[in-house]
Amino acid sequence: MKQLEHVHETKRLIIRPFKITDADALYDILSDEAVSTFIPLPLMSEPEEAVQNLKAHFAVTIKKRDYFFAICLKEDDRPIGYAGVDQIGPAYDFGYALRSDFWHSGITTEAARPVLQQLKQDGYAYLTATHDVDNPASGRVMEKLGFEYHYSYDEIWEKTQQLVTFRMYQMNFDESVPTYEGYKEKYPWYIEAFH
Repeated sequence: MKQLEHVHETKRLIIRPFKITDADALYDILSDEAVSTFIPLPLMSEPEEAVQNLKAHFAVTIKKRDYFFAICLKEDDRPIGYAGVDQIGPAYDFGYALRSDFWHSGITTEAARPVLQQLKQDGYAYLTATHDVDNPASGRVMEKLGFEYHYSYDEIWEKTQQLVTFRMYQMNFDESVPTYEGYKEKYPWYIEAFH
């Protein structure tokens, strides 16, 4: 898959590739305990970790497996979050994070829309997205963006070694794509009636 080369603007935001100079801002995001609770990346305790993580997962100057976009406020072009996708299929899991002081502001939804358009243009036929049942706000974001709930599954999450129930959503850019069954094949699964 391609890497993002475009800059997108919304009413409040600039969505752009990460740069090596974004390390301090990335540290502010990934050292936020509230943010860390629900993302797979570990809680950062040292600023140097941000540089390593930026090179490994976020910066477009590095050949990488992930495809992430910085979410920045227009007034300072400093990342306050990210949105993107794991490029190694077949799940193509869409994910996002936002500093907790910007939660409940609609920023994640606003930022994710142009990212999803970019992914569609770049040839993704579909995306999956999952969230911990203890983080229903993330599920509401997925639904606002047009993802549809398909099933839930129970996994011993590698990050915490605790049993977590995840809800699996999918967005198809190609309507002929079937529901991704990979999590069903690996974990106990069921359909929830939570709406």
